[in-house]
Amino acid sequence: MTKQAGFKRRVRARTGTGARMLVGEADQVTFNGIDRWIGGVHLRGHHVPWRWDDGTETIVHLPA
Repeated sequence: MTKQAGFKRRVRARTGTGARMLVGEADQVTFNGIDRWIGGVHLRGHHVPWRWDDGTETIVHLPA
């Protein structure tokens, strides 16, 4: 059996963190924090209500 075939047969389970990310309740900043300047705004910490929107290329405020 190849390594690839062995991997495909392994049992995998989604973590609670993964589930929260998939439904949009959390993202990378929530879990890892951020310390970055974007457009004159300093984003720092784990509970930052601002995100970069690739579609509009602007900073957007997350709804509460």
